[in-house]
Amino acid sequence: MEFTTLSNVAALLPWAGLALAVVPLVWFAVRRFTPRRLERMVSTEVGYSAVVDALSDGVLIYGEDGCIKACNPAAGAILGRHPHDLIGARSFGTDWKVKDEAGHEVTEDNHPIHQVLHAGRSHVRAILKVESPDGRSRWIRSSVKGLAPSPQFGTGAAMAKLRDVTDQLREEQALREAERTFRNLFERSPNAASITRAADGLVIEVNEAWCQLFGWTREEALGRTVFDLGIWFRPEDRTTLLECLDQAQVLNAWPFATARKDGSGLHTSLGLASLQLNGEGCLMAVLQDHTQVRASEQAHYKVEKAESLGLMAAGLSHDFNNLFQSLLTSLELAHSQSNPAGRPFLDRAMTSLDRASNLSRRLMEFSGGSFTHLGRVSINALLRDLADSHSKQGQPPIQSSLAPELPEILADRDQIVRVLSILLENAAEAMGSSTGTVTVASELVSVVSPAERRSGLWMMEAPDGPLVRVSVSDTAGGVSRDTLDHLFDPFYSTKALGRGLGLSAALGLIRGHQGGLQVINVSGEGMTFHIYLPVERRA
Repeated sequence: MEFTTLSNVAALLPWAGLALAVVPLVWFAVRRFTPRRLERMVSTEVGYSAVVDALSDGVLIYGEDGCIKACNPAAGAILGRHPHDLIGARSFGTDWKVKDEAGHEVTEDNHPIHQVLHAGRSHVRAILKVESPDGRSRWIRSSVKGLAPSPQFGTGAAMAKLRDVTDQLREEQALREAERTFRNLFERSPNAASITRAADGLVIEVNEAWCQLFGWTREEALGRTVFDLGIWFRPEDRTTLLECLDQAQVLNAWPFATARKDGSGLHTSLGLASLQLNGEGCLMAVLQDHTQVRASEQAHYKVEKAESLGLMAAGLSHDFNNLFQSLLTSLELAHSQSNPAGRPFLDRAMTSLDRASNLSRRLMEFSGGSFTHLGRVSINALLRDLADSHSKQGQPPIQSSLAPELPEILADRDQIVRVLSILLENAAEAMGSSTGTVTVASELVSVVSPAERRSGLWMMEAPDGPLVRVSVSDTAGGVSRDTLDHLFDPFYSTKALGRGLGLSAALGLIRGHQGGLQVINVSGEGMTFHIYLPVERRA
């Protein structure tokens, strides 16, 4: 061996010694620390597994082939299968039926697992109805995400988190059904209903019946208070009612006087209950309209009162007539035997007696029991004659709308003329000096409809048909509710203090003809009197 070679080997000997020294150390370190690392890894996996197994949500791990690689107990419970039986299964296999919220079948292509594993989506959420082979179905909220590559599951794996929401959806569906039922009952109720804020009366919701009752549209009412709408006149009255509600929780049939949008009065029965909406105290009110019932009761009371007064008037008129006949006979005898100087005094006495007899006849008319001379009467002919007479007296002309071929009625012509004259005089007085129109109309009515019977103020209900309806209308703007209530009182007038029987006498004459009388009063427009007379008088 050459010297140079030996010297080179001698130079490498220190490095060889170092390597020989290091190798044992490396071997020792690997032997010492690798078990600990593996121990920590195993311990971590065991910890993760314990945590996943303890979750209430189901967890499924899918491999790239779409088969389940791992499953926690909660997933098995949700799907109704033992976890070991799920390993290797496919969620979109033929033995599982999966439907979406709309009830459509979920195919393999649009299944969330397929979307993540093969369609490139990183995260898919869905609510699915899963039907197992044994027919058991559950609603499941599913959240599927792709997993990073790992030694255990390889690449292209995905994790699905499942939560059973069957009971929750049922409760939500029941709540929606309850809300829908309440909404239908609220909106379709024949009674007016509203929901207001208890603190200040702000209107939150109203139904169609409420809008029809008060005359406000829903858009006009929402966002305004019951005081803005004029439904409550005084805040202290509402405060008192709420104090009563605090004690009783629910109030029923509370008499409640209020007003429509046009200012006309309403008499209602109020039901009130407390409720919570979005954590805020509210009130639900249900109202039944008794305005027409109350008006009918008042009209019936007036008719009864008029009948009582009529009976008294008929008795007085009968007695007065007997006295007047006796006086008239005596005056006539005295007139025939008196000297010329005393006859003027007897003439004045006989004139006064004649006036007293006329007043007695008016009292009999008011009672509805005056003697009638029945005959065939053409209403149209009477109306034409009255219109001509009206214009000849220098009053504004009367417009006519008369039905052709109107049948005659069996009535006392003089009394019907008096009724029509009273109504025309009333319309003319209402018009005063203002420009307007008085209209008379006639028509044949076979049946008075329920809607017509519910409208206006009936002083006497119309009998069954066929009927001739005579209408007298003015455009004087109508009258107040208080005036309407007293319109048929004896000696009541808006123009002067108690000038006569007027409309009360007309009412008595119509009653004597077994007819009906209806008053339609439209504030700001005018009044219409409808007279209903039977074509054939009843025995």
